[in-house]
Amino acid sequence: MPEKIANRMYAPEGIYTLYSERHSGLQYFSSSRATKLTFADLLMKEDGYHVVFNVQDYLHICNYSYTGKPPKRSVLFAGGATGGATMPTCHDFFPASDGYDVLVGFGTGDVALLSMQAQIQAGTTNNKPVQLLQYGPEGPVDPTKCTAVCFIPGSEGTVFAAAHLSGTVLIHIKGKEVSGSKSSFAMKALSSGPQRGPATPLYVSKEGLYAMAVSPDGKHLATASKDGTTRVFELATAQLSGGFKSYFGGVCCVCWSPDGRYIAAGGEDDLVSIYGMAERGVVAWGEGHSSWVTQVAFDPWQCETGSAKPVPVRTSSGVLSLTRETTYRVGSVGQDCQLLLWDFTISDSYTGASAEGMITAPVTNSSHSTQTTPTSANSRISSSSSAFDTPVHVSHRRKGSFGTPTHRHKISNGSRDFNAADMIAPSVPRAEMVLTAPVVQQQIHNEPLTDVLFTQYAVYSADACGQVRCWQRPAPPQPESVQPSRSSQRAAASQSAQQASASSKQASHDRNEADDAAEQQQQQQHRYTASPVASTRGGRQFSRQETYAEQEKPS
Repeated sequence: MPEKIANRMYAPEGIYTLYSERHSGLQYFSSSRATKLTFADLLMKEDGYHVVFNVQDYLHICNYSYTGKPPKRSVLFAGGATGGATMPTCHDFFPASDGYDVLVGFGTGDVALLSMQAQIQAGTTNNKPVQLLQYGPEGPVDPTKCTAVCFIPGSEGTVFAAAHLSGTVLIHIKGKEVSGSKSSFAMKALSSGPQRGPATPLYVSKEGLYAMAVSPDGKHLATASKDGTTRVFELATAQLSGGFKSYFGGVCCVCWSPDGRYIAAGGEDDLVSIYGMAERGVVAWGEGHSSWVTQVAFDPWQCETGSAKPVPVRTSSGVLSLTRETTYRVGSVGQDCQLLLWDFTISDSYTGASAEGMITAPVTNSSHSTQTTPTSANSRISSSSSAFDTPVHVSHRRKGSFGTPTHRHKISNGSRDFNAADMIAPSVPRAEMVLTAPVVQQQIHNEPLTDVLFTQYAVYSADACGQVRCWQRPAPPQPESVQPSRSSQRAAASQSAQQASASSKQASHDRNEADDAAEQQQQQQHRYTASPVASTRGGRQFSRQETYAEQEKPS
């Protein structure tokens, strides 16, 4: 019997509750058929949010709130419907103006574009793909498994990338549709130089790629490879610009922070590594998984990248110094069936001219200011260092109700210096790692997990058998500006007590009047009929009525 999984997760911001789960249409465990999740927003007034996921040869499209119910549409990629392309392995969504907004990669190396709206309108009775634009109708350029696909941000859905198990990333640009009865799609090279086929190849690793992610500004590409290296490339020049080696084994997953400053990666070393683009190295490691990490993702709704304000301090020598702290929420899932959440706090320091241009608050004297000292891996953060009370949103503040404040780790930029000439930062001994404990660590599935998806109102998880679970986020607390003060609370309580006393007096008066009226009516009736008398004789209960007329009747 499978182990019963808890339906709640306790986090610093509240309780995540299991909202729905999918039980039908599952598959047998297969490490090569990982279920992936994609959020799709059709920009409609009603019913525009959807979740897309793959199971076996199907691509399912579900309503955002009803992933536990039958899908709106299940597209079957088998039987030659896509010219031989079967088993979708990865997908992405962008609301492109031409309507082809779903990008799908297959185990055969094929890449196809679909229209989300057209698939939904086709209904549930037809499971064949509608309005499919397949790249390379004659056959894929790279016949190895497509491990990741993504639209390039800033291209409005016209440029996309596909990573393959061969270690190559292909960059495509949408071309004009080829006329004819059979729908197809023409691609052209990204570079303006000599044509090298229908796509611009980027050769990354000979040992193969497991994952790929593009920065939010669309300028950099991060790859996770089997050789244990996370690489960062500039898309404009296809030049290597950074990266790092894992502690052990291959890198299985990679993602970008919402502001594009940090990269999170996980893999066969059971660790989640945080790489800084400016630091040119790993600034922290998340420890807690007992098996391979299969997916990592930043939670934009729990990251404080836009709300952190620098605190200016004037030193005794007159030099202005600024310290700004930014908190990132990172989530990961692994083959140990667990979901882990971390809070990483990055401390940025600015001095001199760079600090002068960032003043957003009155400058204080250093003798009266409180500065936060960066902590080491084995140190503790005191409760006065705002471990869980930094605002996430205007109406939400984290509370220290989960564990000890040491769960949130502070990192100082520049703690490790790497040679600028070294593009790939080497691995460090485990004793030198800045290891961070998670704020949430819980088993949420019975099978190895393959993906996690953060949305505004829910968190979705998927496992290797195709089960998808939806976890509802905790309701944000009432803003402090709206919460009543103690004086107003006492006044409201006094007013409520007065109203209750007045209501009690009125009710007592009404009861007295009712009793008087009933007594008068009883006296009037007593002239003719005596009250029923209940008695018990021989264990039998009965009532007896006697009238004055019978009592006065002569014998």
